[in-house]
Amino acid sequence: AGLQQSYTAYKLNKDNKFEQLPGLTNYTSDQLFFIQYAQIWCEVVSNEGHRRSLLDDHSPGRHPNNGLMSELTIDGRNYWLRNWQTIHRFSTINDNLDSNKDLEKIEKERQRVKQQKITKYTLLAMFCMFCGSGLYCLLEWGKPSIDSDGNPVDDKFSSLPLMVQYVYRAWDTFAHYEQVLREPTRNLLLPPPLEPPYYQPPFTLVLEMTGVLVHPEWTYRTGWRFKKRPFVDYFLHHLATSGNFEIVVYTYEQGFTAFPLIDSLDPNGYVMYRLFRDSTRYENGVHLKDLNCLNRDLNKVIHIDWNGNACQLNRDNCLTLKKWDGNTDDRTLYDLSHFLRAIATEGVDDVRQVLQHYSQFEDPIEAFKLLVAFNRLVVLVGS
Repeated sequence: AGLQQSYTAYKLNKDNKFEQLPGLTNYTSDQLFFIQYAQIWCEVVSNEGHRRSLLDDHSPGRHPNNGLMSELTIDGRNYWLRNWQTIHRFSTINDNLDSNKDLEKIEKERQRVKQQKITKYTLLAMFCMFCGSGLYCLLEWGKPSIDSDGNPVDDKFSSLPLMVQYVYRAWDTFAHYEQVLREPTRNLLLPPPLEPPYYQPPFTLVLEMTGVLVHPEWTYRTGWRFKKRPFVDYFLHHLATSGNFEIVVYTYEQGFTAFPLIDSLDPNGYVMYRLFRDSTRYENGVHLKDLNCLNRDLNKVIHIDWNGNACQLNRDNCLTLKKWDGNTDDRTLYDLSHFLRAIATEGVDDVRQVLQHYSQFEDPIEAFKLLVAFNRLVVLVGS
């Protein structure tokens, strides 16, 4: 309809003399009108343009135009069919695509668009789930407690507006659960010491597992695995069979990770107790080991660890060693066993004094070895 109105207006001014452009002097005025219309659809389309047109819901411009013009009749004549060759010359699209390569690119583009949609809807679903979970927690944690008769129990938030009550109760419940996760699961981590006639070793040796007894390693072939430190078997056997040490593994690892590892490290059952991450106190991103919860006399507790921050609640009971990096020539556990046996043999009343002394050295075990060597030298000289 718009084209017909334009053509009618054009005919009213058709008798006026218009200056024709060079190269168009051989065309009639009617042909020039439709040539001008055809120029609207003149285009040179790049490869990217063709890819987008194939992904678009609309057809390229010339195709709906051809369908429209083939049905257009003005004054009983079809000017499109009559002037087809002329108009086609001015509306040719330059198509220089390589069909095989372009089909591959188009398919990749479709896959990219599909993946974008999947990602968008996945994020939307996650957002809805998060909002739904938050609303559920607000309604479930924020509702008042109910007594045995089904009546609401007044609490410190009951005087507030209803919505504020729900928010404060939900937040209070969340803080309670967070505190539960931060604190050890129980106040006393170990059972009471054995009473006579049963034998209770005089000293309690607390060991970190990762970095002291084993070292985690990762490779493409095996994935994550734990490497056993040299002299682990000697260390556990030497101390446990002496009758002087109650061995406790106290690690920040999760129980489902550490339990099978300890089974592999200690097939003879020298480790008497196992404490995992749920037995630590979590503060400022560190899993603290609270020896006060061990239910043992701290005068007789020796804690061996590589992380000094984990010992900050009972620093006097902790002997901090260098973290084992997987070196197969390491002899630390061998020397450490003799250091601990020396403490037990001397019958030290308070191990904290000994540990404080050796903790001032960068390498406590090396300092102990030098002291032993010096005492031997003094004996040899004296004899």
